[in-house]
Amino acid sequence: MKIPKRQIEELTRMSSELERQPQLDVALENFGRYAEDLKAYLLKHITDPGLRLQIISIPELDFERVRTTLGSYFIKALSKRRARAEKDALEMAREIASQFNHVLLELLMRAE
Repeated sequence: MKIPKRQIEELTRMSSELERQPQLDVALENFGRYAEDLKAYLLKHITDPGLRLQIISIPELDFERVRTTLGSYFIKALSKRRARAEKDALEMAREIASQFNHVLLELLMRAE
């Protein structure tokens, strides 16, 4: 299996740039889909049970819930809820990227 180093680095870059995106809901959706595709690729090609378990434990970003909350931003009463949803989603994206980086490190160490 070719180690998807570039893809994991891209996911990490995406997570670090999320806060600067003008359309956060779209950026989060793109990040979530990219992470899901990368996770599926890794699970398809990795047979080591320990590493598979580590990959399976990477959470998925619930961008539909985030989008619904962010889409209601014009309602003043929901502004605190929107801010909390944004913060939670950004934290989750960072955690997902971090876990993929741990998988990458493990793959690189095993390749040597």
